[in-house]
Amino acid sequence: MFKRFLVVLLMVLVVVPMAMAKKNEYRYEVVPVSVGTQGTYLIKVFSYAKNKQKALELVKPNAVHAVLFSGFTGGNGISNQKPMVSAEVKSEHQKFFDDFFKNKDYERFVNLSADTMVKPGDMVKTGRLYKIGFVVSVNKDSLREYLESQGVLKSLGSMF
Repeated sequence: MFKRFLVVLLMVLVVVPMAMAKKNEYRYEVVPVSVGTQGTYLIKVFSYAKNKQKALELVKPNAVHAVLFSGFTGGNGISNQKPMVSAEVKSEHQKFFDDFFKNKDYERFVNLSADTMVKPGDMVKTGRLYKIGFVVSVNKDSLREYLESQGVLKSLGSMF
């Protein structure tokens, strides 16, 4: 009986953390701010976190994740933006994307606005979390070139 209990306890201690570690949920909202410099998106990303510091840590991966896999609705002179990567390509290259975010390779394609002050309307309490918005610039052209060089995306020129 005690042996059985130990086996179950060991399984719970090993399996549950592994399942939770695989659960990379990205929870964010994106609002276009304005037209950025050539080849960039200037967007406000709202991340959900327990405090401002954690939201600040999440904003860069959330911004790149949005550009890659979600796209965003247009506004402020910016048209709707489709995701850069289709669900099929994401699935086919899942390990690449897992490593891309785990190793923080995304950081070279996103810059936080110089002003990290959170404006009054950009911090809202939602249950136990805060929804906090920061403005970032995502260099979509460089990101696309990188994905093409890694064989994840086909170059736009190859379509003609």
